Amino acid sequence: MPERLATLLTLFRLAQPDLYAYFEDEQLRFTDIATGWLSTMLSKEMWLGDVLRLWGEYLLLCTIRLVADQQILIWHPTTCSAYIVMYV
Repeated sequence: MPERLATLLTLFRLAQPDLYAYFEDEQLRFTDIATGWLSTMLSKEMWLGDVLRLWGEYLLLCTIRLVADQQILIWHPTTCSAYIVMYV
């Protein structure tokens, strides 16, 4: 989890530099938010239909072996970063 958290933090800093600076200025800990995103696979932040679609894509990619099972865990921080860009 620490390396996935570091990846997400780096992606957040690159994708949303102004928001990252705001978090820093307000002394908000992005790691507290990001840990929940990584551990719940965004299930608390998204509508159920969207979560099921996202998880379905993850399972499909594993089923047809486009990615290895463990790579989904590596890929998920990128999905979280895209979530930040799209919805913030």
